[in-house]
Amino acid sequence: MAVAGPCAAHFGYSTPFFGFILFAGGLLFAILAVAVGFLLHRTTYGRRIFAVGNNLTTARFSGVRVDRLRLINFTLNGLAAGIASVLLTSRIGSTRPNIASGWELDVITIVVLGGIAITGGKGSVAGVILAVSRALGETAPVDALIREALKAAGR
Repeated sequence: MAVAGPCAAHFGYSTPFFGFILFAGGLLFAILAVAVGFLLHRTTYGRRIFAVGNNLTTARFSGVRVDRLRLINFTLNGLAAGIASVLLTSRIGSTRPNIASGWELDVITIVVLGGIAITGGKGSVAGVILAVSRALGETAPVDALIREALKAAGR
């Protein structure tokens, strides 16, 4: 726990909330999903992101500052990766360089099943949430570490 710190250690545990078992990571996921959904679908910033993803040249000719928008998006992507690494480290209690290797295809599959276009410019947060809930529904009784061990044994 020394790597993630004492504040992040709480994200791996559950808390009773009105009779439901609520995981702090799940709560953070819900809050961020609502915030990102609002940002993408209700603001001009979100429309610009979809415009750049759809056609970079057309967005540039439409007056969108593409380079600035891409810099902001990559910065937000790095922030999200940092939050995910703190959550994963606090959940497991230790870290190593290859802690999440092999998860890339799972993430791409969930995103594509959620309706996000690989080429960009199309998709919704609600679709990805449905795909995540579908993926978690199939594997809910099995812990992630056990599932990864079974996948590794099958290779």
